[in-house]
Amino acid sequence: MNPIPIKKLYNPQYDLLSTSDRMELLNKIGKIYNLELICFKEFTAFGKSTYTAVYRSHDGIEFVFVPGDTVTLGFDFKNKPFQDIFNDENLAELAYPFVEGYEEEIYSEDDVQTKIRETLEDEEVLSNIETYFKHNFTQEDEFVIHPLLVQKEYSETCWIPISDETLRQNKEWQQMIKKAEEKGVSEVMVHNTVCLYKTDDSNWCGKLYEETTFKKLLQDIKDNRYSLPTQREWEYLAGKGCRTIFPWGNNIDFSMNLKHMEWMDNDGDYTLEKENFLALL
Repeated sequence: MNPIPIKKLYNPQYDLLSTSDRMELLNKIGKIYNLELICFKEFTAFGKSTYTAVYRSHDGIEFVFVPGDTVTLGFDFKNKPFQDIFNDENLAELAYPFVEGYEEEIYSEDDVQTKIRETLEDEEVLSNIETYFKHNFTQEDEFVIHPLLVQKEYSETCWIPISDETLRQNKEWQQMIKKAEEKGVSEVMVHNTVCLYKTDDSNWCGKLYEETTFKKLLQDIKDNRYSLPTQREWEYLAGKGCRTIFPWGNNIDFSMNLKHMEWMDNDGDYTLEKENFLALL
């Protein structure tokens, strides 16, 4: 097999390849790492896209190839007024927790809006918000992200699958399933104990909670000859070098179907739980 030209594994060279050349390169990568090639596909989200391949390892884990790149990561809030970063709706959401008494709902809606405007003029509040962002964002700098084979879907931790036979023989769990069926519920969870859930084919499955530590999880990953992405690799995998807070811009898009947002009906697939532009969930 001819060796793979390293430069072709990085953008912009990778993106400039023809589809057939990318398929040939991706096929070689699968053979080098003994991965089953499932498909070639272009993944698109938030105006960005990547043509890549989906692979399956010998232990059934799906991976995707992510080309390398030289990108600027992090966000610099210095000398950037919040009014230039966020729209009015998002500014209001940022200021809302600082409005005294808002939790007791002692103000009318008009009073709250007035208080929000006043809050955004308070230098101490603005300083607190800026400190929060600086604490939660990495410093802006340029980095080389090397090509990666990345697990396509996250692996759940602390939960151990229950065998079908064990599930059938446990009277307590069967009673929980019966009550769930009567109520039309598809999942039952006892905090940090057991989770019973119905699959798409209407069968019930279960998993037991088993507490662990990060040290143990990290060792398990190493034992399986894998590794965790670095902090900067995480940033790249989430945003592909976008120069905004979110991959789609600086503001929360309240038209999205977002999980745990109490003003939403939460019907259908959650926007942020779909494949992104790097085929990752």
